[in-house]
Amino acid sequence: MDGFPDPAPIHNLQPVTHNLGMNTTHTAIVLRRQDSGESDRRLTLLTEDIGKVMAVAKGARKANSRLAAVSEPLAHARYTLAPGKINRFVTQSEPLPAFRALRRDFDRLSFSLGLAELFGVTLPEQQPDPEAYELLRASLGALETHPKPEVALLWAETKLLSHTGFFPILDACVDTGEPPEEDQVWLSPRAGGIVSTPASVRYADRTRISDLYAAADLFVLPSVFDPLPLVLLEAMDMSVPVVTTSSCGIPDVVRDGREGTLVPAGDVDALARALTGLLRDPDRAATMAAAAARRVRSEFTWARVVDRMAPVLDGALLR
Repeated sequence: MDGFPDPAPIHNLQPVTHNLGMNTTHTAIVLRRQDSGESDRRLTLLTEDIGKVMAVAKGARKANSRLAAVSEPLAHARYTLAPGKINRFVTQSEPLPAFRALRRDFDRLSFSLGLAELFGVTLPEQQPDPEAYELLRASLGALETHPKPEVALLWAETKLLSHTGFFPILDACVDTGEPPEEDQVWLSPRAGGIVSTPASVRYADRTRISDLYAAADLFVLPSVFDPLPLVLLEAMDMSVPVVTTSSCGIPDVVRDGREGTLVPAGDVDALARALTGLLRDPDRAATMAAAAARRVRSEFTWARVVDRMAPVLDGALLR
């Protein structure tokens, strides 16, 4: 859209694993806050360099707290974060001047808070994504100054959908891949775009899922982000060789070369090489598929998830 900045496309995203044992400083915008304990606030921050992270601002709800202002939604500051056993903690902050006019206009403020919430629920945690940070910063600036804030909001939401891979397909039928006739166009949010007929998109009956998996040579999930795709666990359990990306929590389930093949998110060439390699080596694919089935059946049943999560939750409640 004319008059708005155009953030760069998404690049390969990798989990943040550096500097976990020392204090780090990050430029960030507060997406949301939640009261915690007697006087703390739990913040969701979108940082410029390490993506979306959670942090606790101790004592931020006290009247004289130096963290009170920088723990409000839409606050823009440089935050120094200290690692804890479970949480990060905000130890220092340096406010940055930005978005003050938003708080003088109810509509602009409402639009901005809603947009921040949308960023919060859409973006994954701890995935470096400077483009998302820049998109939010530019969007809040547009909401602050554009003569029609509802237009700025629509632009921002559209850009976020495109950036995260959720933008609907509008130039071809999602089922046939063919451009639809002008008078035969329906939009299906569930299907992810336009369809040629209302019944164009068909969904598999659950009783046929096993047959579909059995007929598949590979299961391919080129996810940009997904904390833990249940469909990936389903494919592994059905002994289908998997090719997916090394984003978010996927490497915790699929170990590259053992239970499947991992490629960097967004690397189309690497994905093509992985698919070609497994299709040309069915024995290797079958070996990894069998290992994947064993792993998911032993480590990722609901019973095992409960066993692992219960001590963590108990410890959090006792803090």
